[in-house]
Amino acid sequence: MRVVVTRPEHSAARTADRLKALGHEPMLLPLTEAAHDHAAVADGLAKPHSALILTSAEAVRAIIGGAESLADIASEKVYAVGEATAQAARQAGFADIRTGPGTGAGLAEMIAAEKSHLAKPLLYLAGDPRSPELEDALERAGIAIMTALIYRMVPIDYGIDTVGKILLSPQADAVMLYSRRNAVIFLELAEKLGAEMASLKILCLSANVAAAIPPQFQNNVRVAKSPDEDGLFALL
Repeated sequence: MRVVVTRPEHSAARTADRLKALGHEPMLLPLTEAAHDHAAVADGLAKPHSALILTSAEAVRAIIGGAESLADIASEKVYAVGEATAQAARQAGFADIRTGPGTGAGLAEMIAAEKSHLAKPLLYLAGDPRSPELEDALERAGIAIMTALIYRMVPIDYGIDTVGKILLSPQADAVMLYSRRNAVIFLELAEKLGAEMASLKILCLSANVAAAIPPQFQNNVRVAKSPDEDGLFALL
């Protein structure tokens, strides 16, 4: 199966290796790239806080570039949204990591269970765009949180000829979509290719991602049972 991988380039390579190992042919089409704000990392870490909240491996990469000394913060408690983020934090040197179930709501529930141990606000090192789910849930639980926007995901501008060559020469069988924004960007490109994309299987990380797919493509949508890459691979 020819599978389009829409993740940023540094993550797409690992996904491509997994696909090849299973006998699939990956086609790399990164839709966004990260722009880190190192000053925002330093400013956020300088404020008193009880623990860090991380909801992506990209946030970890931004911290690595923006922290004055990783050794100085490696002992901090980290709440990671899921295993992929937790693994990135471990590789960066963090040791005290609490791993959530892969969703913002699930992570907020886990944090709320430890609310009595949080004497200071939590520091959410976040990206743009992001879902408000986590912050809204923590606010409802009465948990103080500071949000520092430490990176932005910037769309990559592809010409339609480039996209057509990747998706149609020969034609792709499936696409893996990891976020609502990637879903919107990809389907805008696919719509320009018209009927040739009508049979494309659209594999979505979650129902939230699937909700961004236009009506004409909804019959092609498959949603992962677990909101992680293993869940996406199970759809292949």
